[in-house]
Amino acid sequence: MITMSKNKTNILLYLLLKNASVFFISLFIICLLLALVPDTAIPGDVSYFERVKDYLTIAYLFSYDYSVAGTFLISELILHGSKLTFTLIFLSLLIVLTIALPAGILVASEKNTNFQKLFTVTVSLLSPIPILIWASLLMLLVFVFGNMVPLYIDFEDGDLRTRMFVLLIPVAAIVLGDGILLDFYNKIRDETRKVMNEPWLIAVKARGLPIYNHVLRALLLPIFITLSSKITYLISGIIIVEYIFAWQGLGFMIWRSLETPGAKDYPLILGSVKVLLFTVFLFSFIRDILTYKLNPQLMK
Repeated sequence: MITMSKNKTNILLYLLLKNASVFFISLFIICLLLALVPDTAIPGDVSYFERVKDYLTIAYLFSYDYSVAGTFLISELILHGSKLTFTLIFLSLLIVLTIALPAGILVASEKNTNFQKLFTVTVSLLSPIPILIWASLLMLLVFVFGNMVPLYIDFEDGDLRTRMFVLLIPVAAIVLGDGILLDFYNKIRDETRKVMNEPWLIAVKARGLPIYNHVLRALLLPIFITLSSKITYLISGIIIVEYIFAWQGLGFMIWRSLETPGAKDYPLILGSVKVLLFTVFLFSFIRDILTYKLNPQLMK
């Protein structure tokens, strides 16, 4: 028993170190790339390696201080941007699961073949369209038919109805684009079919007992693994959406810092990138743990 517990601890430590190493190496590479662009805010001739050293200090020691504008602490800006970015992420995933989960289970149950064909064809046609196209198209449609441009400033200053509308437009672009909805739907449908063919579930069904609570529990792990594998694409799409809708999250702050003429707000860029990287590798770490739980032989 002690040996087994020790092995589990070693495995968890290995997975943690592996993902942490990737995280810090990624930050290091980003600092190398950012240092290729001279910072005009620093007087004098500062060498490339000095810039790398400065950015590594900022990234690893949390030495952020104030933004280039000198008005706000960078930590406050990152906290505010994180709330807005993760609001988009949470709502997008909630809507994706609200659509894909019942649809995937229903199609796998083969209770409505017409619905299966219609839904599968519709999602297969619409979902692979890039988020950039969806965001631009929805922006155009709202402007033409709603006579407004759904930007973040309207979310900040508008009434509750306006705020909800401005929030749901970028969320809709994320839900519909880059195959996210299609991937979740396919995964849920295939896993449901697999679970329904399991002998234990067939026995439960034969006894006349409800099976969908068992199906939902069996789907939790595949859904999370799908989510962790899509989180990088989801964050990339959110950065695009934030820029188009001027949604002042982390992605928007990164774009604004990069396109600002002259001095770049490198500490703000590094802080925003660090939050997004940490999110990706946190999901990756949890996915590795769950994968090991499913198949311990992988770690031998």
